[in-house]
Amino acid sequence: MSISIIVVNYNSSKFIEKLIKSIRLYLVNVNYEIIIVDNCSPERDIEVLEKNNFDIKFIYLDKNCGFGYANNRGMEAANFAFFLLLNPDTYLVDYSLIQMLKEFSKNSEWGIIGPTVRYEDGRIQESALKFPNIRYEVYSMFNVLSPIIRYSKLLRRKFFCNKEYETDFLFGSCLLIKREVNELVGGFDEDYFLFAEETDYCFKVKKETQYKIIYFPKARINHVAGAVTKKLPLRRILQGYNSKLIFITKNYSRLYSFLIRYTIILLFFRKILFQELSRSKKDLRIKEVYLKIISIYKNQTPELNEC
Repeated sequence: MSISIIVVNYNSSKFIEKLIKSIRLYLVNVNYEIIIVDNCSPERDIEVLEKNNFDIKFIYLDKNCGFGYANNRGMEAANFAFFLLLNPDTYLVDYSLIQMLKEFSKNSEWGIIGPTVRYEDGRIQESALKFPNIRYEVYSMFNVLSPIIRYSKLLRRKFFCNKEYETDFLFGSCLLIKREVNELVGGFDEDYFLFAEETDYCFKVKKETQYKIIYFPKARINHVAGAVTKKLPLRRILQGYNSKLIFITKNYSRLYSFLIRYTIILLFFRKILFQELSRSKKDLRIKEVYLKIISIYKNQTPELNEC
């Protein structure tokens, strides 16, 4: 099995260096190429990394057009039949990814597969999820239901801890995709700048192809998570909900889209109310973000990627 490993960089070269070392250490007896797509990073230290890694292909984009756009450019430059998309702040911790590669190559019905993703302290990140739905948004609104979600996830892990299973979508921190699948769906939708592009991608795979999307818990990687985006938490919230609205508008019926949108609007009205009633010091920036989300959901006007 030959794979093209694609990593999108944005001011993350210190993480990528660790990722490259882990690939060289743990992907033994696997034929692979590494392609790093730089999303016009202001910090140019990625160029130093290029000088020390002559066997890696570097692609420098003229402007930052988002995560999906950059991955599309990487897949276009890839030579092999399988694409392994990795976030720059991920790294391998053992040889288990090899087992995932072997199982994937043997199952013709599988189109996308992903491993267990963990934080550095060992906690599991939720990376195999259902598509956005009203039930989840209601859970988010009424925090009293959060224990139900937590315990259902614990039960799922108990029964599926070592068994792969089909899921709706996988987070983009680690995705192994067949080239044929990517060609069938036409790559990532470039209307998304960041977040939800992998949700949309998996939705198209389920809708337009016969391939399955598989969570493979026997394999694992570590993910620092938010190495870049956590520096701007409010922008991250706004971007996440903006991308979710793009997904809802593109993929759901007008009625179901309406129901989800107004459930989310009620959620943020509730957040503003609790903030106003709170005795703690109020952060006006948070309120502005909440009002912005309410506005774009009410008017159904998400900001599309300008590139």
